[in-house]
Amino acid sequence: MSEESKDPAERVLIARAVRKVRKAHGSWMARDPNTRELIVEAVQSGIDQEDELVELVEIAEGKRYDKTTATFQ
Repeated sequence: MSEESKDPAERVLIARAVRKVRKAHGSWMARDPNTRELIVEAVQSGIDQEDELVELVEIAEGKRYDKTTATFQ
């Protein structure tokens, strides 16, 4: 689900998480569409802690998350 959130609080959370990823791992990871899509999906599914979002991005290592199999590809 690559659609941006309509909720202003979610949009702020997404932006802050992307900023933290950029700071911790460089701009290449923050610009990766898989990273942003994973963060948006996680926020929309209820994760509201920036550190947890960054940790998910670290686990994914830039791979795309497949919801149907619950794996990173």
